[in-house]
Amino acid sequence: MKSKISLLLFISVLFMSCGDNDDDGNDSNAMIAGTYQLVSMTSSGFALIDFNGDGSTSENLVEELPCYEDTQLVLKNDLTFEFTVSDIESFLNNGDFTCFINSASGSYSLDGDRLTITDGDEEEGVLTFEFREGVLTQTLTDSDIYLDLDSDEDILLRYELQ
Repeated sequence: MKSKISLLLFISVLFMSCGDNDDDGNDSNAMIAGTYQLVSMTSSGFALIDFNGDGSTSENLVEELPCYEDTQLVLKNDLTFEFTVSDIESFLNNGDFTCFINSASGSYSLDGDRLTITDGDEEEGVLTFEFREGVLTQTLTDSDIYLDLDSDEDILLRYELQ
């Protein structure tokens, strides 16, 4: 009789401890979901510049070119994203510039600390970021962002969770 009770108790504990442990990524999706704002675009190849004419030089293009201020990436819990990219359209003869805004949407995945976003164009619409504690970083080249700065150095973009 004692062994039957022990067996029943063991089975009960076994069933209680066998909860739903299937990790379908929802915890990591909730951890990364949110709005990320572009806060810096830097490179060791950038010279100190004063594009915005405020008398203060910086190697951070986000501080110097207001076109980049509206760039943000929104990651949703349902594994979709909306990416708004604000960029320079053209430099004008008077030293001023015009900006444009482009947007994309699609899906994303997180594998460890590597975030991959994919829009509808699987070949050209894939971007990767590194994710750490509310910060996304992306490494690009001069030709990736079309600035023609004649720099061989990588360009580091930093997005922070808002």
